[in-house]
Amino acid sequence: GNQTRIVHTQDGVFTAYMFGVIIEGSKESSPVWPEWRLAKRQSDGTWEVIAQGDAGTYSANLLASPDGTLHVIGWSNGIGTMWSGKPKDGKLVMTSTIIPNAVQGDYPYPAAGIDASGNICVLSVVPNKPDPFIKGKFAEAEFRWAFYMPSKSRWVTQTYKVDYRYTYAYVFPGPDGQLSLVATRDVQWSVLGYTQPPGTFDFVFNAIRYWRTNDVSSETIQILSFAEEIPTDQYPDPFLKIQDAYLDTKDRMHIIYEKYGATTGGGSQTRHRIVSASGTTLFDEKLPISKEAGQFC
Repeated sequence: GNQTRIVHTQDGVFTAYMFGVIIEGSKESSPVWPEWRLAKRQSDGTWEVIAQGDAGTYSANLLASPDGTLHVIGWSNGIGTMWSGKPKDGKLVMTSTIIPNAVQGDYPYPAAGIDASGNICVLSVVPNKPDPFIKGKFAEAEFRWAFYMPSKSRWVTQTYKVDYRYTYAYVFPGPDGQLSLVATRDVQWSVLGYTQPPGTFDFVFNAIRYWRTNDVSSETIQILSFAEEIPTDQYPDPFLKIQDAYLDTKDRMHIIYEKYGATTGGGSQTRHRIVSASGTTLFDEKLPISKEAGQFC
């Protein structure tokens, strides 16, 4: 749910989606998803594919610059790549750029965002890995971002060590290198020292975090908000995960998240948290969302 998939520009409405094919001779029961497709909505409501390419393991992101240039971001052959082009006379020519400082491989957990001035940020994640020299110890995770500033025609890159891996991020670049991002903690139970309950998924999602910096070139990103649901004997399988996020025009971060565990008495809650630019929690309340509304807002 964290990918940007649809844009509306002066040239029309566009969407990027994944096209799955089954590789001949594959024994896998599910298809692989090697390609992105970029489509434009036609006047009769149908969609015409106008560009396509290799996306890698994860869904591609679609961004649009103020001038209408479209950017598709994917991990072609494990390499972070941005394809860019502006529709002209009904045609679209896309040129590719390798994204600097991007994590390579099949599991980058990418996220991307763009602001009204065309500043672009692409985030990728290095996971916690077992330390080959120290048994039972896991190496630190990393955020790697590449921040493109069109006013300076250059990329600014930075690597930030995180205590644990956070994935499925929502990324909000801003003027002069401002960056806000929120993400869900995503690690194996053993990384946190938890005992994995029988029959559960190998990875536990039980914390969310909001980071922010006013200048990616010169300032270290700071933690502004954190929430965690701890396992208990009665509720050993907690859950706390972001469903959506939005940075409003007054620099307040809105986080829609779902949680269950000891603090909810085992029931599931969808909640709305609002955090100021200084890190003050202004609001955090349960939402009366029905099952018919779906999981993602």
